[in-house]
Order: sequence, then C-alpha cells, then structure tokens
Amino acid sequence: MDRIIIIDDRGIRNELEAFIIANRDHIRLNSDMDEVSLGNNPALQEIISKYEEKYKVKIQSRDKIMIYRLNEIICLQSNGEKTFVKLISGEINTVNETLDVVEDQLQNFPFLRPNDHFLVNLHHIIEIKDQPNAAIIMTNGDPIPLSNNRKEMIINSLNKFIK
Repeated sequence: MDRIIIIDDRGIRNELEAFIIANRDHIRLNSDMDEVSLGNNPALQEIISKYEEKYKVKIQSRDKIMIYRLNEIICLQSNGEKTFVKLISGEINTVNETLDVVEDQLQNFPFLRPNDHFLVNLHHIIEIKDQPNAAIIMTNGDPIPLSNNRKEMIINSLNKFIK
C-alpha cells in the first residue's frame, strides 16, 4: 500500500531529505509526485526538487551533451544512426547516436529495451497489453511494441521496480 506522509516542520527538513536520499531504492518519486508538489507545501517542493536534481540523466552524442531529469524522459526511439528522446512535455529531441550507444549510457537508470527500436522509462509504463499484439502503454498514451522474446524480462523487471 502506498502512503504519502507530509510533515510541515522546518526543523526536520534536513533529516527528512537525508532519509529520502538514503532510502531512494525503496522510494519512488515520479510524475505523480509532481502533482503533489504543486500544492502549497514549500518543504515538500524543495525535497522533491533536490531529489530530482540528484537523479539527472546525461546523454552524450558526437555533437552535444543533453541533461534531463530522470522522470522527464518517457522513452527513446531509434531509426538507425539517430535516437529520438520523447519527453513528458511532448518535446522530441534528437541524439546523433545509435540506440545501443545511448542504452550503454543509461544502464544505471530504470530504462529497458522492449524491442530493437525503443528504450522505455519504467516510471512511465502504465499498462502491458498481451493480445493481439504485445505492447507497453506509456503515460503519454503511446503504445510501444513488445517483442515476445523480451516480454518476460520486461514483466520481471517491472515487478522488481514496483516493489
């Protein structure tokens, strides 16, 4: 069961931030938390902001370096030598690298490869459809094809991520 505890005591802000950072593997702050942070609780906004600042993703290509907040990226799509980064804002950025190169850069983050042309951010998966064609549905509504030989790996990884 998910719980959100809001403590509005400025005296323990540092301790609460330290707790969140120390337990980051067991706490998932995602785009749903952005809605909570829009409320009138500046302490919670500050904690979420600091958490997100610590978890930025760097994607480097031959001609530039792009830096994103982890939860900003919905998925990445390749068409061979270029990779397109799809963001929650609807913006799509181009990286002049193959998906293999970008995947290597993101190996320590919650991105998985459901087929040869996509990397998906586990934070943005909302559904996995099995019939008639297997697909992952992302928070922006995009269906991402799921290859049959990767389906079990994706489901197992998603189950571990959600725990």
